[in-house]
Amino acid sequence: MLNREGKLIVDPTEKLRYLIRAAVVSRILMREIAATVAVMYCVIIASIGVLMEHAIFWINVLPAVFFLVTFPSMYPSRDEILETYRKKIAGRL
Repeated sequence: MLNREGKLIVDPTEKLRYLIRAAVVSRILMREIAATVAVMYCVIIASIGVLMEHAIFWINVLPAVFFLVTFPSMYPSRDEILETYRKKIAGRL
């Protein structure tokens, strides 16, 4: 595993920090992609006039709303990251 400077990470605590960050980012990214696709779909169908004729298509905005509502709860606080970090380090020692 390489750090930002391209150097090999040998310290297990630093490796763990990078792994936790990668897990958080990928979890958020999966939900954000679904929300972005849903909003793009609504913009496209609104531009061709379908959204005004068939209001049921507004349901496609739900993934975006879901992402905005759940984002604060799924993004870990500094204390949660430190607690996870401490548990992993304690398990290694």
